[in-house]
Amino acid sequence: MRAKKVFFLGVFAVLAFTVCSCFGESRLEKFVEKLNEECPTSMGEAGEMTGVELKDGNAVVKMTVNEEIFSIEALKANPELLHSAHVLNFSNPTDEMKEFIDELRRCGAGLTYVYVGNVSGNEVSATLTSREIKELSRSNVNSDPDQQLDAQIAIANAQLPVQIDETTVMSKLERDDDCIVYYYDVDDTQFSLDALEESRDLLTTSFIDNLRQQKEQIATKDFIRACILADVDIAYCYRGTTTGREIRFYVPIDSI
Repeated sequence: MRAKKVFFLGVFAVLAFTVCSCFGESRLEKFVEKLNEECPTSMGEAGEMTGVELKDGNAVVKMTVNEEIFSIEALKANPELLHSAHVLNFSNPTDEMKEFIDELRRCGAGLTYVYVGNVSGNEVSATLTSREIKELSRSNVNSDPDQQLDAQIAIANAQLPVQIDETTVMSKLERDDDCIVYYYDVDDTQFSLDALEESRDLLTTSFIDNLRQQKEQIATKDFIRACILADVDIAYCYRGTTTGREIRFYVPIDSI
């Protein structure tokens, strides 16, 4: 069974880091100019950063995203999730991000991210105001792993359900005690759940290999890191839409 990726919070953290990693000057105007010289900047499967400008007192970062794995419409319908995602990432900054936040604070600037669908051209944006930037620059409190993981799950669920293939729909992502569960609804009139069960060992190995790859990928690596820090395992639950039968595959977090 293939597991189609859904964008988690990690992509927003990576975008913030991309801005910071290009930042080498003390003034806002100069690092915006520096960023634009290096655009477009590839973000792998996520898309690319296409430009940065100063507008209405904000640094505006424009990103073209892959709509096969990033739902613009879902995030437009949940603006508070998108905003919270950015706040959460800036609440737990790297050293480079701290420097970036301090520079924005000194300049009295806010920060806006604009995400543009690579096919539809639809846009969604999120802004951290200059006041929020100032508050974040004063805060030394890092977000805890459980809070980070809850935010990741909320972002993922905002983009579900999603069709995986002709017989499978990913319906939700849920935390169940010490386990994160991916739920897939399978048309069991066309696909044999017995075949899944018979291939349990092979599929479990495949899931482990896939998760190890996700640890290095832009869209998902912060989600995997959050699972590791929160010490939660990962499970895949396939449910027959006709019979209601469930088959689960468990991946211990220490195996990835």
